[in-house]
Amino acid sequence: MSRKRYLLASVGSLATATSGGALAADLPLKAPAPVPVAAPSWEGLYIGLNAGAAWEHVNASGQLYTSAGSAFPQALHTTTFIGGGQIGYNWQLPNFAYGLEADYSGLSGHGMFDSPDGRSFLSSKISWVATLRARAGITFWDDFAYLTGGVAFAQISNTVNAGDPGGLPNVKSDTNTRAGWVFGGGIEHMLSAHWTVGAEVLSYGFGHDTAQAPSASNGGTPRLKATTFSNQLVVVRGKLNYKF
Repeated sequence: MSRKRYLLASVGSLATATSGGALAADLPLKAPAPVPVAAPSWEGLYIGLNAGAAWEHVNASGQLYTSAGSAFPQALHTTTFIGGGQIGYNWQLPNFAYGLEADYSGLSGHGMFDSPDGRSFLSSKISWVATLRARAGITFWDDFAYLTGGVAFAQISNTVNAGDPGGLPNVKSDTNTRAGWVFGGGIEHMLSAHWTVGAEVLSYGFGHDTAQAPSASNGGTPRLKATTFSNQLVVVRGKLNYKF
């Protein structure tokens, strides 16, 4: 009798072990934990190119008259192409980046306004602009939205001709490098670990430049005296950067 019990117990143990092994084999394997993906880094040195459009506004104020004695048009607006390059460096904190950028751009063309009698004109040309700016803003994974501002420099030529019919010296031309300010904002998108593209809007102001011209007269009427030029610039441009 004990022998039968022993055989029955052995068979039961074997069946239990076989059943438990089958159930264990049927259980799904636990998936490995996902490897965390590092956020794109904006930190580091970069260099790139830019191109866009520039809108220039210039005011000329003072004793300006046409040959007919009427007031000379004293405001000029013009649109030109602008293109150049930039270099900068970014530092990054979680969801925030800041840095410094320097750029240099050349402008094409110039603006001119002629008076109806054809004897008088106002012209202006900004040959180049350069800036040194701070940048700071919020990062959204592979996007960076920022504000920027700093100092600006430009070579500016302003010319006004009051058009005296008597041939007296009524032309004032002023060309120099002027310092001013620049402020704006933009957004950049990271295409890869090394390439970014972006768009930027910048507003420039170069203060006032007053120059004294020789006074001329026709019949006792002053034609051209001290003239003050004021130049402003708005730039909309695209950017392509390579990040090291």
